[in-house]
Amino acid sequence: MARFETDLITPYVTQIKVFVCPSNPPPNPIWGTADWGPRSYAVSVGDTIVNNHWNTSNRGAFSRNATRVSEISDDLSNTLFMAERAFGSSSNRSIKGYFANNVAGLNTMPINCLSIASNGTFLTTQSVMTGRPSWVQWFDGYPAFTGVCTILPPNGPSCAAQ
Repeated sequence: MARFETDLITPYVTQIKVFVCPSNPPPNPIWGTADWGPRSYAVSVGDTIVNNHWNTSNRGAFSRNATRVSEISDDLSNTLFMAERAFGSSSNRSIKGYFANNVAGLNTMPINCLSIASNGTFLTTQSVMTGRPSWVQWFDGYPAFTGVCTILPPNGPSCAAQ
């Protein structure tokens, strides 16, 4: 069986140095390879969570609705455009670099995301998206991998309803 990750899809494995913070440790291997083109930065999709999966109702600067700088009314002093995301640790239950999925009630109560982790680690009872960490798949524009929400405080867990 061919390793499509490295043999067939060049953009997926392209390493772009400016996409990675120099202080980040090397990322963990996923799908049998560490060759994926990682990135440390995510763009703001704002303070919405419902339909964030499809980027249809996001209110951040990088939503599907193409926000122009001239449309930002606070003179940019209170506007988050980008944030840094950590690659995580050797533990795929770390809140750094991974996100929880199937978090109950998340669409109406985003604060539920805080209850599924403790001391920087997702609880063992919580499903975690370990196959695709949040620093991978920059090439597809999917908000879970390329975006950051401004709902919860920085350096907290990341969650998805599905």
